[in-house]
Amino acid sequence: MILVIKNIISLFSFYLLKLFFRRKNNPQNKNILFYNSEKIGDLVVSSMILENDESFDPDSEKYFLIKKKYSPLFNGYSGKIKIIEYNYSLYKWFLPYRIILIKRLRKLRLDKLYNLTPARGMLNEEISLLSGANKIYSINKNRKYLKGTGNITERLYDGILFKEEKNEYVKHIRLLKSFGVDEKSISFENIKTFRLKENNFLIYKNEVKKGEYIVIAPLSTEPDRAWGVDNFKKLSRELSKEYKVVLEGSPNEKSILNIIKDRNENIIVDTSPLEDLSGIIMHCKLFIGGDSGLTHIALKLGKPLLAVLDGGYFNRYFPFRTDDKNNNYIYKMMDCFECGFECIYDKKLCLTDINYDDVAKKVKEILKNTD
Repeated sequence: MILVIKNIISLFSFYLLKLFFRRKNNPQNKNILFYNSEKIGDLVVSSMILENDESFDPDSEKYFLIKKKYSPLFNGYSGKIKIIEYNYSLYKWFLPYRIILIKRLRKLRLDKLYNLTPARGMLNEEISLLSGANKIYSINKNRKYLKGTGNITERLYDGILFKEEKNEYVKHIRLLKSFGVDEKSISFENIKTFRLKENNFLIYKNEVKKGEYIVIAPLSTEPDRAWGVDNFKKLSRELSKEYKVVLEGSPNEKSILNIIKDRNENIIVDTSPLEDLSGIIMHCKLFIGGDSGLTHIALKLGKPLLAVLDGGYFNRYFPFRTDDKNNNYIYKMMDCFECGFECIYDKKLCLTDINYDDVAKKVKEILKNTD
């Protein structure tokens, strides 16, 4: 109910702005804007657009709009698509900033806008629908954050593409194909988007050796979407007998990472900034994580990985490219999978019931194949 009330207030604000930013068809406009307002994993998926920038029509300018806090993820990109950053907090709370951003977008002379965000919300709708583009599309029908308003704003789009497709990677592939890109030629790996170095700072400091350490990302921005501190503590301790283990997380997760480390000198807690994470993952022997942004980075870098998956967004992101021997997934299949985390149990059994021994066995099999 609270979300519905907030959305109705936001809808009222949207229609007030719409009075000043009317939609007009400008046939001379030829430029295209791709927009994703979500987090690391979603942006890594959408980076397929950047990776295939050579395939677009050179007669128009292409832009990619993302939140400023995540722009360091693409510090290595210098291609033909121009990345535009915006401050989400300012946009949400400061009306003059909203007006400035909307005016900036309308000056881009957009023919088309593609909203790539997997679960749209009212602020996301506002930016998309007031952009001034001749045609406005979304590649997702998800209304999770649009309760009470979704039917109203959805009618303002020129189309909701790929309604029946679940997987976000496949949607992006289909979008690229709609631009005339041959699926066989679609570049998947992030070879020019991330900032990759020959070595990372952990290697420079002689804390790890290239290709000989394991990266584990044990936590999630949603705590109950992680396999569990005790499980990762036990797994890290076991792996540290033969390998250096790097625990990755954000600075505000450091205390929990230190609990997993448990004063083990062969385990390193790392909270590097976003722009350095791809370089750390690039040179590891194996990556272990959940359905998280860092797992998407490992996937896009082609690293051997094991993802311990829950059922909430099963098939929406992972499993993906299961034909690639580097991609390994473990999960407990349940009838309620793909629930969107509207869990019918007191705890997420799809995660808590994943057996430790099964995970440890799978890790050993992967390591054996990488030796």
